[in-house]
Amino acid sequence: MRITPPFAIVQFMHAGGQAGFPRSSRLKKRADFMRVYAHGHQTVGTYFALRIMPTEQEGRIGIVVARRYGNAVARNRIKRLLREAYRRNRVSFSGIDMVIIPLPRCKGQSLTTIERALRREVTAALAREVNDGRKRSDISDEKRA
Repeated sequence: MRITPPFAIVQFMHAGGQAGFPRSSRLKKRADFMRVYAHGHQTVGTYFALRIMPTEQEGRIGIVVARRYGNAVARNRIKRLLREAYRRNRVSFSGIDMVIIPLPRCKGQSLTTIERALRREVTAALAREVNDGRKRSDISDEKRA
């Protein structure tokens, strides 16, 4: 018997798991978004444009979907899918504040495709962020000084 996703979450929660997406895992304030835009590293992948900023705290996510992406139903669906993909992989994204901007190619994709792409693109962005054991933000700070 195959367990459908909503029942799998209920079963997980009954087993004592945390299936929620707490407010502390979200970028909510404009100042937080602006900090990531100002100090984060930008990368554009196949499905997403990402802004990633390493942090000492628990990782947080912000999702920005422009009106041109589609109607409210399409925008809300992609936000739900991205939140779920992040929630499922929260441990691997710890210590990173990121803003995700889905690209039009992301439209109509399944949760597994989005989840796989998010993991791959964030890993690639972090690999580009590190340069000779130092983060690019550290190197750019040295250049400014």
